[in-house]
Amino acid sequence: MKRSAAVFLILGAVAVPSAAPSLDRFTDLAQARHIVPFDMQHESAGERERARPQAEVPPLPALPAASVPVRAPDIVRHLLPMGDLRFAGERASRAWSIFLTAGQAEAAKSLKLAYINAIAVMPEVSRLQVFINGQPVLKTAIASPDGVQLLEAPLAEGMMRAGANSIRIEAEQRHRVACSVDGTYELWTDIDAARTVLTFGNDAPALRLQSLDDLPAAGFDRNGRTTLSVVVPGGVDAGMEQPLLRLSQALALRGRFSHPVVALPQSVPEGSRPGELVVVMAPAARLPPALASAAGAMSAGAMSAGRSVGFTMLRDGSSALLITGAAAKDIDQAVAGIAATAGGSGAHAAGIDTASFIHPPAPFVTEGAELTFAQLGVENQSFSGRRFETSVTVGLPADFYAQAYGEARLLIDAGISPALLADSRFTVSVNGHVASVLPLETRTGERLRQLPIRIPMRHFRSGVNVITLEGTFVIAADAACTPETVMSNQPRFVLFETSRLIIPRFARIGALPRLSAFGARGFPYWQKPDALRVLLADGERATIAAASTLLARLAAGAQRVQSVEIVPHADAVRDRDALLIGAVGKLPAAAFTQTGLAAGLPTLRPEVAEKAEANDSGTLGYDAVTESFRQRRNRQDADAAGMGRGLDAAGPDAAAELPESGIGRWLADTFDLTFDALLPFRASVPYSPPDDASLVLAQGASPEGAGLWTVMTAASAPALESAVGDLTRPDLWPRVGGAITAFRRSPPEVRTLAPERVILVPTQPLDLFNLRMVGANWLSRNFMVYALALFMACVLLGVGTHALLSQLGRR
Repeated sequence: MKRSAAVFLILGAVAVPSAAPSLDRFTDLAQARHIVPFDMQHESAGERERARPQAEVPPLPALPAASVPVRAPDIVRHLLPMGDLRFAGERASRAWSIFLTAGQAEAAKSLKLAYINAIAVMPEVSRLQVFINGQPVLKTAIASPDGVQLLEAPLAEGMMRAGANSIRIEAEQRHRVACSVDGTYELWTDIDAARTVLTFGNDAPALRLQSLDDLPAAGFDRNGRTTLSVVVPGGVDAGMEQPLLRLSQALALRGRFSHPVVALPQSVPEGSRPGELVVVMAPAARLPPALASAAGAMSAGAMSAGRSVGFTMLRDGSSALLITGAAAKDIDQAVAGIAATAGGSGAHAAGIDTASFIHPPAPFVTEGAELTFAQLGVENQSFSGRRFETSVTVGLPADFYAQAYGEARLLIDAGISPALLADSRFTVSVNGHVASVLPLETRTGERLRQLPIRIPMRHFRSGVNVITLEGTFVIAADAACTPETVMSNQPRFVLFETSRLIIPRFARIGALPRLSAFGARGFPYWQKPDALRVLLADGERATIAAASTLLARLAAGAQRVQSVEIVPHADAVRDRDALLIGAVGKLPAAAFTQTGLAAGLPTLRPEVAEKAEANDSGTLGYDAVTESFRQRRNRQDADAAGMGRGLDAAGPDAAAELPESGIGRWLADTFDLTFDALLPFRASVPYSPPDDASLVLAQGASPEGAGLWTVMTAASAPALESAVGDLTRPDLWPRVGGAITAFRRSPPEVRTLAPERVILVPTQPLDLFNLRMVGANWLSRNFMVYALALFMACVLLGVGTHALLSQLGRR
């Protein structure tokens, strides 16, 4: 027994080191490393770490004050504008830009990255890399399935620069035991946004914002949100509402924020939080004493004609933008000065600014284009795995009108292995909807030159479009799945940057109502020179903040600040374009009847719980992501077989739901038709959103028919403020569409209802070619009219032929 106990104690005391894969690294990644228990629940990496029980440690005896070294903590800046980031599949990457001031660029010390990966990922051949401005900063094996691993890499002097800095993270992943395409859906690596940061020295003065040109360096929080905390001492009265709505737009444009959200705190905070820009706007007489004394000695800004714009310092040493003047009119002029230097010319803007969320920025296509992959940011790359994926982005104007006809094309330049089997294929998705599937029939291996893949234009929309090319490459050795096959780096596919995306010339005409164009480019309001009329249902801070957030989002898409006029009641805009914003119980009845909503929206209930689930940050649990990918694969298989073009083929302006049973389901499954398409002029039924809806957007004609009303409402003003802050996320906002959009906060879901009748509004000079394309698209969308016209033409031809033959004497 004693001998056995001794052996047991010896074995228990032996620590067995885990075998770490050998890897040349660009930096020493052992500077900071932290492991927490692994949990397979559906929660983010950050939530798992925060939920970990902490062991109780007895406090250490206090040291004399003189012997305690006092060192201020480093200042950090969040790095992920999309929140928690997931890399799924065998190869994935994401690139964007962050902005720094000259002082921040000089003070940047290190990059910290926290990640966790699926247990299926093989660390020996899986790699995670980070590049800043094209220079490698961090490279590591993906080897943290048991808990979150925190890595830190120092930044070389001069690597960061003032202005835009491109960030790129790449993940290469291989499965431990599976060699099938299905196995690739089990691969993922999560990056924790809360602890993935840039660190700076603790010299706060060097990191402060100094001028309006430094606004992009305000950054964002762990969820990618930039909070514009606008403090109006004394309250937001009627004279301050219009400057506030205009200021929100100008700050969103000058700051190039991907997700600006406006808040209206009642008092000046002691300091700013990460991703928060504090703005104090008030006449000099209403400023707090500390800020009043600082107004004449601000760090930078314009000082003229009794108004001042510049940065001052809060109590914690952070920056705050101060806008003041002798009177309210001076504030208005100061805001106008900021707006004058923000954005472009709206309808004629050269592009859509996506740099803070997508890099390189999406090119803006107005009349068709031919773009190489090199121009779209895709370089030559070889691939030795089973499922390859890469994406490009393009922007389209608000009056894009080709959702029912025409085709774009991908011309692929590539090399393929002679070992590929017939199961190999290309799949092209547009905005998450499978658009085209092309089997690779060759078995001899060859260089593909300009291989065409057709993409129906109906999958495109106004604003930013994401086109994803996916290739599945299967070889005979995958069936045996030997270790050599798993770890092989023999290329199966090579994609060349000479591949091209061809977008044909498309019709351009405005269509109303159309919330997708409204969300993407502020159409039709931002395309008009006169001021936008805004009706606020009440003067609550939450209502004004919600309106400010909406206008900031719209201005960022339109790339222009629109002047605003606050109207007191709905009668003032009966024949005008207008935005109507407020809680359900405080909006006028006409706001519901004109936009097709049920009176009072009885199903829209106040939110009981504001707590969002852990998955709302953008990542899913292991089982959820696997199921999601499998469902997508099933949809691709259905499309390849020529079936199931229902919801996946629908754009943001399509109906949100298919018929459940009966003849409606048969029409949908057999002919991809709905009753609305067959009977476009049947009586409309007022729309009531689902019980779980948090916010509703709707468009309709004004009471006198001369304008367009857009209504944004929720059960209460606080619910409206919270919901619009979530809906304007860059990954959710493009889903807005149709005539009505209902948004659910938790879990996030956007539902759209297609318009029953569409009014076409000319936006371009008279052009016969454009008119022909407009007619083709309209007849394609209204095929019953086309069929009836064709039938009548045949009848007339028969009658005419009969009459002609009768005149010629033949029977």
